[in-house]
Amino acid sequence: ALMGSTLSEPQEQLILSHCDQVALMLDGDDAGAKCLREFYGRLRRCLYLREIHLELGEQPDSLTDDRIRELLS
Repeated sequence: ALMGSTLSEPQEQLILSHCDQVALMLDGDDAGAKCLREFYGRLRRCLYLREIHLELGEQPDSLTDDRIRELLS
């Protein structure tokens, strides 16, 4: 999980060394959408990515298990 809207180089390397598929889910506001595009651009050449766009006002840390399953299905 990220804090704020930044993906550091160590976090990126950790993802790339342990994952071959990632679902990106950030806040459903302008800053979250901007970061989602940035992360997608940085990581898409290295692994399979799926973008999950949240509704305006939704935040990943406040979603229920059912809502997360719905978004991932």
